[in-house]
Amino acid sequence: MMLLVALSERPGQLWTREELLARLWAGAAASDECLTRIVYLLRKALKQVGATGASIRTMAKLGYQLEAEVREVDAGARSTDPRHPGFPPFSAAVLPVVDQSANGDAQFLADGLTRDLTMLLAR
Repeated sequence: MMLLVALSERPGQLWTREELLARLWAGAAASDECLTRIVYLLRKALKQVGATGASIRTMAKLGYQLEAEVREVDAGARSTDPRHPGFPPFSAAVLPVVDQSANGDAQFLADGLTRDLTMLLAR
């Protein structure tokens, strides 16, 4: 989503790979492969929702640009959830990790992994 927001701020103009990496990962370590992957996922999502008038153009060795008409959406049409504007809420289930050790003595580890994973996803 953040990639689409960034590209839509300057439709038809080039965003260098460095600009996008700095914008999307804000100083965190990220590679070109990360950016390439999310561009792929965004293209796939645009295709799935039937956004035929929108495409992301790759400028070899430089970056990307959004080729689409961008217009402001009425405030009433936006999501009221500030965490996920424009998207419905989602849910995930965490199944318990099973202790499959030979002695069966690692249940504490399985329980801890289940608990920690649940807490991380709940953020």
